[in-house]
Amino acid sequence: MNVLTIDYETTTHENGNFHSNKNKAVCLGIKLDNKPTSIFWKPENLALDFFDSDLVIAFNAKFELGWSRRLGFEMPKAVWCVQLAEYMLDRQKPYPSLEETAKKYGLPSKLDIVKTEYWDKGLDTDTVPQDVLAEYCVRDVDLTYNIYLSQKQQLEQR
Repeated sequence: MNVLTIDYETTTHENGNFHSNKNKAVCLGIKLDNKPTSIFWKPENLALDFFDSDLVIAFNAKFELGWSRRLGFEMPKAVWCVQLAEYMLDRQKPYPSLEETAKKYGLPSKLDIVKTEYWDKGLDTDTVPQDVLAEYCVRDVDLTYNIYLSQKQQLEQR
């Protein structure tokens, strides 16, 4: 099965709302199957069809797919929302964050530097140095993919 994990980093007006013209996608992190994660800057310029996959994985799929649609990508055949799956696995307790979910599965923490050194200081995502933002995005994609693998195993055992 051809599996694609995605994560956008966007500007933060209205929490990065993809309907707001004040926002833009700064970068897109993708992992195809279990290969290393790649970062694409200015994803609106991509000519590749990333959604020619059997399954697209995202932590907050409605956000990621909203951005994908805004940028003109075709919608995937099937989607695994890690956040929604965790909500169901956890008997509908409040929606978890990526950090909380990673901790539950014994995975590394998210990188806080973008939040603490930029967003919390009123700086937007497009001001974050590319090397810092790339590391942040890669970690999010890798955490999402690894949580998916654990969730899939749990569901298969049930």
